[in-house]
Amino acid sequence: MTAPAGRTPARRKARQLARHLRGERPDYAYLKEVSRHLRAELGVDVAKAPKKLPYVPTEDEIRRYYQTVWTARRGGDIVLIKTLLYTGVRVAELVQIRLTDVYLDACRIRITQGKGAKDRYVPFPATFKETLALHISAAQGKGAIFLFESSWKKPYSTRGVRAMLARYSGPVHLAENPGHRRRAHPALLRPRVPHLAGDLQPPRPHRRSAHLRHRHRPVPRMKITPVYFLTDTPSPLG
Repeated sequence: MTAPAGRTPARRKARQLARHLRGERPDYAYLKEVSRHLRAELGVDVAKAPKKLPYVPTEDEIRRYYQTVWTARRGGDIVLIKTLLYTGVRVAELVQIRLTDVYLDACRIRITQGKGAKDRYVPFPATFKETLALHISAAQGKGAIFLFESSWKKPYSTRGVRAMLARYSGPVHLAENPGHRRRAHPALLRPRVPHLAGDLQPPRPHRRSAHLRHRHRPVPRMKITPVYFLTDTPSPLG
């Protein structure tokens, strides 16, 4: 940004102001407060940089991303991505999950010291229980402590998880706009359509079960025919 003509350079002006402020023995907090009042006296507003919205992948891009993950046939990566999608936890929370934090019978996972230093439980679907149980059994056989560990017997880092997600997004080309970085962010991979996170496989056609079809079947109208009885008792209406 070029300065207007006739304006004193910022470095020279700072030296001039320093002559007046040196006797105050200022610290950072004092200079910050002086700068705030100086902006108010001169009527200068703080310029805020516009927020850049993240790229949101389309349904077709998410579908192709899941297909790429499934084709790689890396069991540990598939379980990690499923856990990330089914529970909606943050990456920093995912890498801190221990084997003892998973409750398969209740279909929930305990998150310890999550956002705001709070503990909570997150559920996962019952269809994912068997896959998660096999992963836990294999991890226990290796003496693991955390749900996802590297070959060095240490929990995954958040940087490693993001790098793994970006590795799968390479062949998919999630971002069509050249201005966006072509990588997969965990928060952007949560599908807007429920069947996309099903089992990292192509979705099956939706069919209603038999009891639902029977329940929604229209009820046929019944024709009611009046029945008259002949008796010897005279009618009160004459």
